[in-house]
Amino acid sequence: MTVDSRLGEGSRFTVDVPLVLAEAPTSAVEQGGLLIVERQPITRAMLRALFVTERIVFCDADEAIARIDEMRPDGVLLDAGTYGEAAADLVALVEAAHGAPVALLCPKLDESKRHAMYATGITNVIEKPVSKQALVDAIGAMLRRSVRDAA
Repeated sequence: MTVDSRLGEGSRFTVDVPLVLAEAPTSAVEQGGLLIVERQPITRAMLRALFVTERIVFCDADEAIARIDEMRPDGVLLDAGTYGEAAADLVALVEAAHGAPVALLCPKLDESKRHAMYATGITNVIEKPVSKQALVDAIGAMLRRSVRDAA
């Protein structure tokens, strides 16, 4: 810093600030994990407690496809009450998942409705009521499946 001052004219301060270029940050979004589409905070807290060993990201229905594109999850759990059961919406989400398994948590379905859900590409239909352990087992098996729809 320098100062140039003249009586009756004023002062001039000059500050020399060095420019240090920083590297652009890499993506802050971790990839992989379980994406859960659920709007209810209490249900989110319960699911977080159930899946403590998994990396979990929650989102609402309107941001689900964008979050899938962003994080490329290992699997997706949809709550039908949050996302809905419209076939076109489910197909779009399954396609966005790029082969990652997608489970639908929903009320009890009749046989034709269950087949319609699987026809959208849903990997697993989990009907409520479901025990905590059954839900953990179903999602755990889904995430560890190496080949989609493998026996």
